[in-house]
Amino acid sequence: MKQVKQTINTMLMFAMVAGMTTFNACKEDEKKDESLPPIGGYNSADEVASTSLVAKWSFDENYNESKGNLTGVNNGGSLVNGKKGKAYQGASGAYVAYNDAGASLPALKSFTTSFWFKTEKHDGGAQSVFMLSKDSAFWGNFFFLIEGRPLTDSMFCKVHFEKNDAPAWKEQWIEFNGSNMLPGAHGKWNHVAFSYDAATSKFAMYLNGNKMTLPAGMTDRYGDDPSTGGAPLGNLNFKDAKKFVIGGFQNNLGAPWSAPEPWMLNYTGALDEMRIYNKALADADVKALYDLENAGR
Repeated sequence: MKQVKQTINTMLMFAMVAGMTTFNACKEDEKKDESLPPIGGYNSADEVASTSLVAKWSFDENYNESKGNLTGVNNGGSLVNGKKGKAYQGASGAYVAYNDAGASLPALKSFTTSFWFKTEKHDGGAQSVFMLSKDSAFWGNFFFLIEGRPLTDSMFCKVHFEKNDAPAWKEQWIEFNGSNMLPGAHGKWNHVAFSYDAATSKFAMYLNGNKMTLPAGMTDRYGDDPSTGGAPLGNLNFKDAKKFVIGGFQNNLGAPWSAPEPWMLNYTGALDEMRIYNKALADADVKALYDLENAGR
């Protein structure tokens, strides 16, 4: 009996030592985290403009969006090691469908969209990274496309967003072509962010935390030609924005749209830490967001 008690006491002592070791290790980790210097005034990317963040996709465990609780149905994509945790990996014909776009995305008046992406050059059409739908219309309300350019290291891409109380010819297309293409944007992780500010009617594009220098014709968004006294575009006004898709066009979602046309390609690269805010972030906040996520924070 005495030997049994000694054995139990020894086991209890080992358990206590192991517990204290684990506790001390956790406390050391906490001290380490607390000792990290802020970046741009923030300790993590989630702190950047946190009250204005309306949609976030981390892809760490699934394809769901975490701010508006949008449920994603995966169609042929996968989860792979990403820039921060896991990432969505697209493929030919693959996309994630969100059959309910929620309330925040259709209500955007201004926005900032940011994400990390890693993709190779392609040819034959345009790959859609994301699209907010528009019922019974050829184009969605809001989307980002990568055009095929197999012979250049720079990326030709397009941003589109609509103000649906304006004439159709006032649709907002911003094309990054020619000298304005995104340099060195293939074959490695890059961070892109772009924004529209309804108060100033300004559009901005950022690559890896740095604001791109663009001509006035790309940054100034007017409802009418400013040379003839035109007014700023003002608040966006999306219409019939009921669904959302990552890695494809609204045509991938079925009726009321026709089947995808041959040039409508699914995004075949990787996508990580996608965020949408309901305001145009300050330049410093975009830089902080890039730096924090680049540091895994």
